[in-house]
This record gives sequence, C-alpha cells and structure tokens, in this order.
Amino acid sequence: TLASSGWVDLCCKSFYPRVGRLLEEQHIPVIYAQEREEGMRVAYNKAEFQADEEIERYWGLVKGAAIAEEVSLFYSQYEGQSWKN
Repeated sequence: TLASSGWVDLCCKSFYPRVGRLLEEQHIPVIYAQEREEGMRVAYNKAEFQADEEIERYWGLVKGAAIAEEVSLFYSQYEGQSWKN
C-alpha cells in the first residue's frame, strides 16, 4: 500500500477487526511502499515534479517496485520455485 505505516492496522482495528485477525492468523504481511521509497529518490527528485501526472507516475513506480520485490521474495523461497504454472 502507499498508505503511511500502521494505516492498515488502524483501519482493521477501527472498522474491520475480522480482516485484521485474518491477516494476523495467516501471517499475511502488509507492505508499506513509502518505507521503501528512500532508494528511489536517486532516480526522482520531488522538487522537480511539474504536474500531477509526474507525481502519480513516481508513486506508481514506488508501489510497483515494492510489489516486485515482494513477488521476487515469495517466488524464491524454495530451490527451483517459479511463478509459472
């Protein structure tokens, strides 16, 4: 998610307690893309954004990078593991 750290937990406690329990019981991690943004600042300087489209593109890339990292981690848990069916 692009939300701030702790947002999902807060929403689950306030509005969706069963979802929060499910995430916890199933050990489903919540990935906060903003926490991983530091490494991308090299490629994008926020001060240089000229339009909303550039801001949206930047945050889309941040979220995409976080998703790609998690998918790679998930599909490399076992020797020979692949995402292919």
